[in-house]
Amino acid sequence: MPDQDALPSLLARAHDLIPDARQGLPDAAFQFVLKTVPMVNVDLLVRDDAGRLLLAWREDPFGTGWHVPGGIIRYREHWDQRIAAVARLELGAMVSHGPAPVHLEQFFYERGHFISLLFECRLLSPPPPDRFRRPDDLAWFASMPSDMYPCQRIYERFFGGVPAGTCKGRCWRMPTQP
Repeated sequence: MPDQDALPSLLARAHDLIPDARQGLPDAAFQFVLKTVPMVNVDLLVRDDAGRLLLAWREDPFGTGWHVPGGIIRYREHWDQRIAAVARLELGAMVSHGPAPVHLEQFFYERGHFISLLFECRLLSPPPPDRFRRPDDLAWFASMPSDMYPCQRIYERFFGGVPAGTCKGRCWRMPTQP
C-alpha cells in the first residue's frame, strides 16, 4: 500500500493537472474517478406524439446497442445544462423537460457505479435529417429493441406507447446493491 502521508501531495498535483473540471476530466482522471466514486448522470426520455422513444446507437468496450441519450453531470453543472448539452451533442436538437426527474436508477456494471436521473423530454427542434440516415445514430422505437445497450434494459417499462407525462411522481425506484 502506498505511503498514506504522500497521498495529499499526489492528489494536489493531480488536481493542478486538471485545467477546468467543468469542461470534463482528462481521460486518466476520469478513469480513476469511475473506479472510486458513483457518477451522476442525466438520461433523456425523448418521446414523440405516437409514444415512441428516440434512442441513439452506442458502441464501447462495455457494450453495443441502442441507448437512451445521456451524459454525466460535470463539476458545478446544473442538470439543465447537461440535458441541453446531451440534446445538442447526441441528438443535434433542443429539448424541453420537466423540473425534476421522473425516475431514479442505479447502475452497477463493469464501467462503474452510476446514479441516473431520467428526465422526460420533448423535442423543441428536430434532429437533423441526416442523423436518421446513418444506421448507427438515431432511431424511433415503439418497443424496446432486441439490441438495447445491456445496462439500459432496465428502461423497458418506458416503451410501449406510454403517453408523455404519465410517469410523473410514480416511477421512483431505488434498486438494491448488486
